[in-house]
Amino acid sequence: MIQIDEIKQFLNCDDQFLKELVAIYNHEISSFLDGYKNFVAKKDIDSIHQQAHKLLGTSKLLNTKVLTSVLEKLEIIQESELHQSSDHELIIKEQKALLEAFIA
Repeated sequence: MIQIDEIKQFLNCDDQFLKELVAIYNHEISSFLDGYKNFVAKKDIDSIHQQAHKLLGTSKLLNTKVLTSVLEKLEIIQESELHQSSDHELIIKEQKALLEAFIA
């Protein structure tokens, strides 16, 4: 999942900094999930796009391929595709749990 040595080398950081970065990112994912169902219910595509875009950079940096793939889809999702929202939410929650295990 997270290639620790590669990321530490790229960021020129230690374990503690990386854990703090992942903890902050995990918090951002929690915030996204809190609003996600509401965005879907309101068919607020713009908010889904914006929030997915906000998380995408760090997801790519941390090389979380599954999460990156879902966020890339959400970044361009159309209203007609919102029926897949529960699948996306489940995948995001699973990836969030993996990140939580990393920072534990």
